[in-house]
Amino acid sequence: MQARSVCSPSVQWWNALVVAGVAGCGRFGFDPRQVREVLDSPSVDAPIDAPSCTFGAWSAAGSLTALNSPQSDFGSQISADGLALYWQTNGDIHSSHRATRTAPWGAIATYPELLIAGGPDVDTSIRLGELEIYLSDTNNQCTYRATRATTADAWSIPAMVGTCDANKAVGPDVSLDGLTLYYSDTSGTNALGKLLASQRATTADDFTPGSQLPGIVDDGQKGWPFVTADGLALYYEGGYMGNAGTHRMFVATRSAASQPFGTPVLVPGLDSPANGNEEDLSLTEDQLEIFFSTEAPGGAGGFDLYSATRTCD
Repeated sequence: MQARSVCSPSVQWWNALVVAGVAGCGRFGFDPRQVREVLDSPSVDAPIDAPSCTFGAWSAAGSLTALNSPQSDFGSQISADGLALYWQTNGDIHSSHRATRTAPWGAIATYPELLIAGGPDVDTSIRLGELEIYLSDTNNQCTYRATRATTADAWSIPAMVGTCDANKAVGPDVSLDGLTLYYSDTSGTNALGKLLASQRATTADDFTPGSQLPGIVDDGQKGWPFVTADGLALYYEGGYMGNAGTHRMFVATRSAASQPFGTPVLVPGLDSPANGNEEDLSLTEDQLEIFFSTEAPGGAGGFDLYSATRTCD
């Protein structure tokens, strides 16, 4: 582990990490409203002002045995605070909660009211307070949204989001402020596609068809994006070496939210060619815990939920 350091805005820290094989610089503890200001200001060309740290390497990934089932468990997303996890099993959306980041996961809740006609439901994105959820349906290949007044209430009937036009819009990931929707356009392919983002002025507006993420090549081999809360790292599942049938974990970074993403690389320390398929990545707001699904040998079912942690010094 490296000693604490502060990174220059101009340093391409991820490239340095890959070359040197050491920890990289990260930023956390920011205000989501500040993220919005950076995204909205064309003149800003600097990282979000927040404490810097050195991220350690990812720990060995561990199976979430209390949550995994004999069926495939995937499409997971962790809440910003790391205390709620949403995923799908056999076409149903589930969640589990824990009291602290080190506490065991609790009882599994199921939400039959989220079932979209034609289903099954997959790929959730949960908003702050767990009062708004975005999800995909594999039949219509579209993204839907549902809300509830309190976490004790049932979800509303999912309504189609405006990103679903003539193209397929799946794998939603909504920013902390609720103003940016990242998603996959899988039209023309049965496996992966390209990554897009749609922005709206207020959370009362609908999302409309977006545009391709800057810096990310459209090769039909990328899908199901997750952008960290500071907007500086993009995680996604991609076809490896042109093989869309084998999904691997990638990350691309940028030094400022106003800049395009850099060249994607395989997630160091976590991606493994032996696992076959690795999908549906999401991170906590502080970027110290990552969740994903994999078909690694020895699991409970087809796909299983896994997580890993790292430190910030």
